[in-house]
Amino acid sequence: MQVWPRRAPLLALFALGVAISAQTSREAILLVNIGDAATGDPTPARVWLTDARGETPAILGIDQLAVMWGRFDRPEGYALQPDGSFYADGSFQARLPPGDYTLRIEKGYEYEPRSETIEAKAGALLERDYRLDRWIDMPARGWYSADDHIHIRRSPRENAKILRWTAAEDIHVGNLLQMGDFWNYVYGQYSFGNAGRYREGDYLLSPGQEEPRTPEIGHTISLGANDFVRFQEDYYSYDRLFDRVHELGGLSGFAHQGMSFHGYRGMTMNVLRGKVDFLELVQFCVANGPIHTEHYYRFLDLGFLSPRSPARTSPGADVVRATASARAASVTRASIPTWAGTNFRSRAGSGRSKLAGRSRPPALSSS
Repeated sequence: MQVWPRRAPLLALFALGVAISAQTSREAILLVNIGDAATGDPTPARVWLTDARGETPAILGIDQLAVMWGRFDRPEGYALQPDGSFYADGSFQARLPPGDYTLRIEKGYEYEPRSETIEAKAGALLERDYRLDRWIDMPARGWYSADDHIHIRRSPRENAKILRWTAAEDIHVGNLLQMGDFWNYVYGQYSFGNAGRYREGDYLLSPGQEEPRTPEIGHTISLGANDFVRFQEDYYSYDRLFDRVHELGGLSGFAHQGMSFHGYRGMTMNVLRGKVDFLELVQFCVANGPIHTEHYYRFLDLGFLSPRSPARTSPGADVVRATASARAASVTRASIPTWAGTNFRSRAGSGRSKLAGRSRPPALSSS
């Protein structure tokens, strides 16, 4: 992403300023660098920093990642997450009143978390360097993590920050879904298809849609199509929308394990007709969860949604989503460079990659 030596003059100047401020205010200043142990490069990560009461102190950092748009396009200005954590792009600074603090750093599921208790004395300048070690390297085995279900409004100027959010969770492919209903949509994407994709290295943002959505026959997800598809005058004809998504090179499936909003009804109407490519399984907002698989296995027993059947397989057929900061193993190394200009549907059905179900990743646990 970025390299510390390029930041050195700016960080040195910043450190001098905050040190002088700390001497005046008697607060301590904490300067933290976070890097990948294998490469030595700075890396985005998720951070928790709390005092003895569990509260987060003031964060000063020039590299704290905050995006303006929150729930339903409200300008909530997310800097801190609901659990008090924040995202840092390789470094951050914090002003600490004297006391003891707990610092925890995480990066997805493949990196070992780091945790330390820090004693902040009045006027002290505290510097910490952390290198995050992998306990497993799934990309080296040909599998990259993906999230099929992220909601956030996006313009081109926000691509880099959103990508670093997903990179901080070690999500290599983030599908950002424009979400609609009968009347309108939210979490707008500025473009679809290749024009709406943004990539840095092995990290990719791709637009998609959660639409149509009804309480009677469920919520649907479509990924990879070259345009947004919506038939407002014929909203319950999910099959018509799925056919159009397929014509545009995309894939369509049902969200929320087919449980919420009677999704199993819509699945019965469309899976048996060969219209559906995947079912979202690893998704934790369903009541009495975390994971309901009964609908998946019922259709699997009938020969549908099988990862052994390339014509009916998709990136979502193996594993799919686990909350907004989810990680799931369903995308191969070979597919990431080619997704930026590839017909998703033909790629998934071609048998040329693990997306086609010719092999499956080791099981990963989610919590």
